[in-house]
Amino acid sequence: MRLIGLLFIVLSVTACTQNQKYFASFTEWCEQKATLPKERKRTVEILLKKAGTQNCTEANQKLVNLTELNLSGYQIIDLWPISSLTNLTVFRLNGSYIGNSIVIDLGGENKKIINLQPISFLTNLTHLDLPSNNIDDIKPLASLTNLKKLNLSINHIDDIKPLASLTNLRILYLSFNNIDDIKPLSPLTNLETLELGYIKITNLQPLSDLTNLTHLSFGGNEISNLQPLSDLTNLTSLTF
Repeated sequence: MRLIGLLFIVLSVTACTQNQKYFASFTEWCEQKATLPKERKRTVEILLKKAGTQNCTEANQKLVNLTELNLSGYQIIDLWPISSLTNLTVFRLNGSYIGNSIVIDLGGENKKIINLQPISFLTNLTHLDLPSNNIDDIKPLASLTNLKKLNLSINHIDDIKPLASLTNLRILYLSFNNIDDIKPLSPLTNLETLELGYIKITNLQPLSDLTNLTHLSFGGNEISNLQPLSDLTNLTSLTF
């Protein structure tokens, strides 16, 4: 899994550098700000504001040492400048659009393609909050094996196979997505809190070995058989 994660990061850099410039430090992102695409430049400006200085070197010194960063409410579209902040352990981005937004026609409706590749560099993350974003591809999260809490509620996710490698997870929120297969959750035996409300599941069997669960929610699904939960004796909260 570690090799796969490293390979994905290499491919992510390649994909970025083929189309746009990629820099390993925030100082470089900042110094090249004028040459960046509009939304990438805007992200740099938001980070400068967070640092409380317009001096690139000073900002880098402050930002590179951050362990927590909350960018909720800034409506950030491009996360590449954040990829250099590799000391982050907590990152929150609630209700924004992420990535290089590419509008395509899909079944007569416009849909934004969301790019989480920059987050794959933040391998020290233990807490990641990305609710209410237009996310449909979570493959870049597979390398974040230190995660203990992950919030992906209210998105457009249908494939959660990348989560199978996140075996340190204690808290996972997946409500309000398009998920119909939760088998990838079976290896996550350290989970204590799991929310699966209003997705598209009909079978709870993949949860039968998650015996550390204390909180489980799966309301809004067509579940008729609760037998797979019979061994989850640590449950103190069950909502369905």
